[in-house]
Amino acid sequence: EVGGAVAGEGTTPKDFGDDNNMKHGLALIPDLASATRYAAICAGSAHAAKAAVSLKRGEGVGSQGYLATASELDEALISMKTSNNNTIMKKVYSPQPEPLVSVFRPRTLLVVLGRNFMSGLVPWMNELQDNINEAAEESAGEGSDDGEEEMMDVEVPPFRPVMAKAARGSVRDYAVLLLKRGMEIFASAFLDPHAACKLLKDHHASARRKRLRYFFDHRQPLRLRVQVGLYRVKRSSQTAARSALLGFLAELCVNEVLVIYRTVQLSRDEDGTYADTIEEDEGKRFSDSLEYFQRQTASNFARVSCRLVFASVGVGFGSLITVAEPKVLPQAVGKLGTVLGFAVGDFCGGKIADYLLSQ
Repeated sequence: EVGGAVAGEGTTPKDFGDDNNMKHGLALIPDLASATRYAAICAGSAHAAKAAVSLKRGEGVGSQGYLATASELDEALISMKTSNNNTIMKKVYSPQPEPLVSVFRPRTLLVVLGRNFMSGLVPWMNELQDNINEAAEESAGEGSDDGEEEMMDVEVPPFRPVMAKAARGSVRDYAVLLLKRGMEIFASAFLDPHAACKLLKDHHASARRKRLRYFFDHRQPLRLRVQVGLYRVKRSSQTAARSALLGFLAELCVNEVLVIYRTVQLSRDEDGTYADTIEEDEGKRFSDSLEYFQRQTASNFARVSCRLVFASVGVGFGSLITVAEPKVLPQAVGKLGTVLGFAVGDFCGGKIADYLLSQ
């Protein structure tokens, strides 16, 4: 039926069965081309139908055959799309990067400011709570005999460093976003369109498509479902690694600029001369500025790389989470698994890298 519907726009079998319209010699070339095109359409329709039935039933198909049949179905559907000049329709890649001004949208602004403010506010509140507990213990230990309540002397930590830290973090995050947008525009302009689209692909939407392509069926054996799930994790992780590469690369470059700035600042004494040793606020000492720069650069590369790997794997496993999409905001709910997987993987990768570097 599919072949007949597609071929209905061009040539049909009745065009080749009329004896009155018989042609000879070179006049047969256009008709032969049309007949070949019609036969290819019919063959592609049958191939696609067979692949679809095999995928749905999962009967007599092994794990490798199941995954290969999914690819064959895509190829069969593409081969059915023929034009009038007997050429196969190929997918056209057209990268569309977002403009630089997109980083100044209200939603992005609120996310950046809120995240940096909360990252500084939480330690400040913990310190304030500790001071309140200490003051309460001291007040209870003194114990007034008159039974009158005394005012607790609570030391409130300064709030200005919290605002300064939030401002510095926001400037750093915006530098990363601007550099990432610039890299996307550069990749779209100078790289191959196929490679640029791979770098700009939305891995959340790609995971939703792979969820439909490599689906699970309760009639399939457990071993086949496990292998299909692992294959989906592999493909989703690869897509996430490619699409998140520019963002982590931009963060790596910004961090390296900050490392160079801190190296120059710490390598000078109060009188402006270069110091023999460098000591950080945490008490770590380095023999010279070169050793400090080498250590910080290696830590920067190791931490960003570890976060990229763990975030990509987190997206792969998050693609296995299936959530019933409601009528309200279906796309946002459908991306819940991959968003959580990316966030958890990014957090765990950073913590693991910090622990290994500290050891």
